[in-house]
Amino acid sequence: SDTVCSYASNEIAINWNAPLVYLAAAIEACQVSAGLAPSWLAK
Repeated sequence: SDTVCSYASNEIAINWNAPLVYLAAAIEACQVSAGLAPSWLAK
């Protein structure tokens, strides 16, 4: 749960979510450059 004053729990969430978002964007970029864009991606 999110506790405003709890640095330990909030920092863990930031440290895990940022690399996962970066990885998802990198995978999507590779798919688009290979011509394998997901069907939900607007053209």
